[in-house]
Amino acid sequence: MKILLFPILLCFFSACSSDPKSQQNEIRINEPSQNEVGSSSEIKSNIMISRPSNVLLTGHPEHRLVTVHKLNFNSNGEEASIDGNFFHHSYAEHLVEEYNSWHGHYLPGLEAIYGSGLINIAHYQLKTRQKNNFFEHPVLINTLYYPSLYTDTLNNKPIFRNYYLASVYDEDTNRDSTINFKDLRRFYHFDLDEITKTPLIPANYSVMSSEYDPKNDLFFIFAKLDKNANGQREEDEPVHVFWIDLKRPKPAERLY
Repeated sequence: MKILLFPILLCFFSACSSDPKSQQNEIRINEPSQNEVGSSSEIKSNIMISRPSNVLLTGHPEHRLVTVHKLNFNSNGEEASIDGNFFHHSYAEHLVEEYNSWHGHYLPGLEAIYGSGLINIAHYQLKTRQKNNFFEHPVLINTLYYPSLYTDTLNNKPIFRNYYLASVYDEDTNRDSTINFKDLRRFYHFDLDEITKTPLIPANYSVMSSEYDPKNDLFFIFAKLDKNANGQREEDEPVHVFWIDLKRPKPAERLY
């Protein structure tokens, strides 16, 4: 029996304010930011500094992405570093029997990355020399999906994606003056050229996990309803399932 539906877990990290590593995964509201390394006095005054980490090669030669990370400092503010990016990979080995080739990508036609302190994505169009950011202000990006460099096949046909998807924490929904993993997680679609952002899951939900249906090329999103409207997930709140057509992504429809 062939499995037509298999789970894909979106990475979720717990946050703890006393852990220096987890502090990299939070943004304090009204925290100033700059693009160059500042003095130690600026560091102590909570200036957030960012650094580019990698250039992502998309399946569209004229479109390149740059991942932007929050700069880490040690306790005395003398040494600085950024964390790198990591790739999610597909484990759907049974699909090889169906003449599909995914080149190890997370989803057919889409690569997926994550990384500690990933706060923005810069987009550059080589032909027009146009540069723009996915987000106007720093956010915490949980997972970024972008068109794969190498062409995958699905159901024995080549598949091409012309958009980006992102799972992010972009608002202090629980009003604790910090954007971190305790807030509601949103899911967005971005068009290929203008990077126009479209929410795919209602704002009063928090994305939890996902599953993929290769026969229909559908993405099922499990999300928890913020029923009491306090801006955070709680165990007794209901979980609903939405579906997104990856051929033409648009705001999700509820399945359950």
